[in-house]
Amino acid sequence: MKTDDLIRGLAADTRPQRSLESGLALALAVGLAGAVALFAMILAPRSGMPRLLMEPRVLMKFVVSLSLAAVSVWMALRLVRPGANARSLVWTLAVPGGVLAVGVAAELLVTPAQGWMPGLIGHNAVYCLSLVTLMGAPVLAARRYLP
Repeated sequence: MKTDDLIRGLAADTRPQRSLESGLALALAVGLAGAVALFAMILAPRSGMPRLLMEPRVLMKFVVSLSLAAVSVWMALRLVRPGANARSLVWTLAVPGGVLAVGVAAELLVTPAQGWMPGLIGHNAVYCLSLVTLMGAPVLAARRYLP
């Protein structure tokens, strides 16, 4: 095949393609819906959930997770473009790391030293790790199967 034939062939394939941003947004929306459905089926919201969500320890989990997700999506969208410089973007990961460090420092300040190790692992660590992984699966699956 000659170069001109390849160029003509590529130019003839003019099917509209979904932009990366819209595909990612759709995958995140479908995945979030799947994760919420799994949460409702497996765990079901507790009766004191609104009050519990205002607790600083619980709120910090959401803040760290959402900041990491936002930075990750932003970096992914930037790095898939040709010529992107990954070195300048690595420092954005310091944002969720800094938020986490502030949260850990605050927790260590308000918790007595004898409660540090039990608080590090918790009572439901295996249960929590397996459910967090399970609820993250719809987001991963949604991007894989969406056009």
